[in-house]
Amino acid sequence: MYKKHFIFILLVAILLILSCSSDKGFDPNDLGRGDFELEAQYSYIRSSAGGAGHFIIRLLPENNFEGNVALDLSAKSYLHACLDRKCLNSDSNVAEITINPDSRCEFKTYQIELRAVNADTSCTVFLDVEIMDWIQYEPEYPLKLLEDFDQWLSDNHPELSGLSRQEWYCYDTYPQIIIVSHWTLLNSEYEIRICHHVMIHPHNWTKFRLRKRGEFESELAAMRENDSTAIHEMPVSEYPTLFGY
Repeated sequence: MYKKHFIFILLVAILLILSCSSDKGFDPNDLGRGDFELEAQYSYIRSSAGGAGHFIIRLLPENNFEGNVALDLSAKSYLHACLDRKCLNSDSNVAEITINPDSRCEFKTYQIELRAVNADTSCTVFLDVEIMDWIQYEPEYPLKLLEDFDQWLSDNHPELSGLSRQEWYCYDTYPQIIIVSHWTLLNSEYEIRICHHVMIHPHNWTKFRLRKRGEFESELAAMRENDSTAIHEMPVSEYPTLFGY
């Protein structure tokens, strides 16, 4: 068990390093002009020591906007908050913040501040992370469920298949929530949400939602009615979420 836990901690560290290494060539003096706003898809998440979480942010440019805005992130060091981009512009307008809290975190809510600036405008969004008393479960079960989803993708969306053969970091989306288990799976290309109703047949349904990282919205959702292999597509808006995310 300790070996598996070490492997997944190592994997998330690699993902964080890779995400923090983007935009290396951006010169912070190369700022654009015009008006803009920042939009957070959600401003609150739950997490726990040894767990993870992430926020999705979008640039909303006005008609007079051009060029780049520079991004700056402020957070407690023990949240291990990481911003995947140093700038945004009209062509690349989505940034993600990943957290990986360590044992120094108290059971309380921490605030993260993301500031964006250009030559004319500055904008700040505040994001809250509530640290819960929770032990992360081993990831084998959601990764097993991913295999079923991947087979369905192979048959129905072959351009998205092969996900189960990729490396993933898996964590509990909503610490302290039981009966319906919720997991988030992350790698450098995709975010997958999986929720599973922990009941006996025929009430043990599973739902999936997929988002390509760098996009603001998820592109696909599907549902398996029970433990059979029958999976069907569903509206993304019907994928169940809690606490606004």
